[in-house]
Amino acid sequence: MVEIFRRRRDYVYQRLVDMGLDVEKPEGAFYMFVDIRKFGMDSNTFCTRMLKEGLVGVIPGIHFGTEGFMRLSYCYSDADLKEGLDRIEKFIKSL
Repeated sequence: MVEIFRRRRDYVYQRLVDMGLDVEKPEGAFYMFVDIRKFGMDSNTFCTRMLKEGLVGVIPGIHFGTEGFMRLSYCYSDADLKEGLDRIEKFIKSL
């Protein structure tokens, strides 16, 4: 099970980096904080737009005391992660 989550973490991390996003690879958590400050909007606005326009739900970092970031979980199936990351990439390219 640990290896499955390690592989998922590495996959999500690399996809986000390939999209040009700044993210620190977690060592023990099942989520990542992704820096979204370069998009010029607060985390609530960014995450609401991603939900409405990109059909992906993420949590605004402000709810964890880190404005300018979004929190993204990788506790999903490989297929769901790929679909979600494809949607995130499409949304980001539309900005």
